[in-house]
Amino acid sequence: VALLQDVRRARRGGGGAKKSLGEDWRWRLVVEHAVKLADEADPEQASYAVACVADGIRGPRPPPDLAPLWSRLAAGLHRAGRDEVERALCAAVSLPVKRDVVRGLAERGYVLVDQYSARQLCETMWALAKLRAQDKAGGALASACSLRLVAMVHTVPSSNLAHAAWATGKLQLQKEHRQILLEAATQRGEALTPVALASVMQGAAAKPGAEHFVARLAQVFAQGPHRF
Repeated sequence: VALLQDVRRARRGGGGAKKSLGEDWRWRLVVEHAVKLADEADPEQASYAVACVADGIRGPRPPPDLAPLWSRLAAGLHRAGRDEVERALCAAVSLPVKRDVVRGLAERGYVLVDQYSARQLCETMWALAKLRAQDKAGGALASACSLRLVAMVHTVPSSNLAHAAWATGKLQLQKEHRQILLEAATQRGEALTPVALASVMQGAAAKPGAEHFVARLAQVFAQGPHRF
């Protein structure tokens, strides 16, 4: 796992790792070896492994098959904490994974949702929306995340709040919760990056009843075209 983390840093241009480590053939070699060692992994190691692979994907080639790691993670979900579940769910967005694994992660996340940080609530909603996890488990986790997020919305980092606002356009949430999250994100419009601002607009425009948010966000765009 430590080597996977070094390779990920190299592929993302981060410090502390030799650039040559990030070459595609080296990355795939390390990933293949991690898969062979899947039976030795605990939930934390398995979640870090899939997250490192997800962050390291580059180019058009399909990502490696991580089925043994996902199976190991699924088998140990009863021991997984909030960090492992959120990390793995976000990684699943970029990787091939069976629906029953996603469902298991959602079910475990629902059990742990009261322990989630504001960032983890936002990123979990984003991942569920990306994965189109609209089954019973995914829907229950999304609703629980939005309920907790509404209660702490003023303490949520802007970049994470933009992810949650985008997700409201894809998830089946209470209308009141959706409105509160969109209002909070819109109020921070001038502080958002162009990409985050566009995400909030997409979330608002995805369903009827939020046209006034789109109009207000469009005004922010108009005031700062030099930023884009």
